[in-house]
Amino acid sequence: MLPQSPLRRRLLIAAILVGLFTVTGFFILPPIVKSQLEQRASAALGRRVTLEKVRFNPYTLALTLENFAIQEQAGTGTFVGWKKLHVDFDALGSLRGEWVVSEITLDGFAANVAVNRDQSLNFSDILAKLTAPDPAKPGSEPATKPAAPAKPPRPIRIGSLSVTSAQLAFADASRSQPFATTLGPLTFTLTEFRTVSERGAPYRFEAVSESGERLAWSGTLQAQPPTSTGEFAVENIALPKYAPYYADRLQADLAEGKLSVRGRYEVALAGDNRTLKLAGGSVQLRGIKLVERATKEIALD
Repeated sequence: MLPQSPLRRRLLIAAILVGLFTVTGFFILPPIVKSQLEQRASAALGRRVTLEKVRFNPYTLALTLENFAIQEQAGTGTFVGWKKLHVDFDALGSLRGEWVVSEITLDGFAANVAVNRDQSLNFSDILAKLTAPDPAKPGSEPATKPAAPAKPPRPIRIGSLSVTSAQLAFADASRSQPFATTLGPLTFTLTEFRTVSERGAPYRFEAVSESGERLAWSGTLQAQPPTSTGEFAVENIALPKYAPYYADRLQADLAEGKLSVRGRYEVALAGDNRTLKLAGGSVQLRGIKLVERATKEIALD
């Protein structure tokens, strides 16, 4: 058997390394990430956290988390979860002075927010756990010298962020009349967002409720300094639906009525030159019917 040439030996070693890299990235890392994420997130939140599948492409640095869920405290349902989260990290683009994420997509996000009878939230236990002081860290010592100025964080650029088929359910059992509503399907898109930029990134948000209410919000968004301009519309708000929040302050019942609000806005939170402007606004009330509670007679129609 003839001895292998140095070139052939190097090619063989390179092929073995590429094979190990491929097998590790595609097949070994995903189950490890899945197990660690479930264990650590469950311990940090004090809730059961489940994740069905993790996909990772070591060549494109694309990560996908499928069917993620944080359970309710009693374990009877899902508090927050999603069907699919995909993050595509751009390693080559990140060599130029900023972290670059070329794409983030979130599909099937769902959240259930509830106010209990005692006015606590269904995630109060999570807030308490996350904000509790760490017993492992001793109290802070008095500073003996001025702290060095913090180094500014590395800028982040997101090529595109999209949220599709999202849903938010809200229930309030603390009112004399319980209230519940569902907002969705909800969509959100954001393109070419930079944490440090001279121009805002365009975005668009749209959502509808189970009773046909529509929310729309579009414009530009800038992180540093915090700035946003755009247009908003809240249409077909069914006023009788929100009676649990105002009925005890009136001597009549709003049997029918819808509210719509539109306008343009500008928000700038830079230093001392802070701005909040509303322009071109309009408010529309239609189909109002007010019934006296004692006599059941129509007071306004």
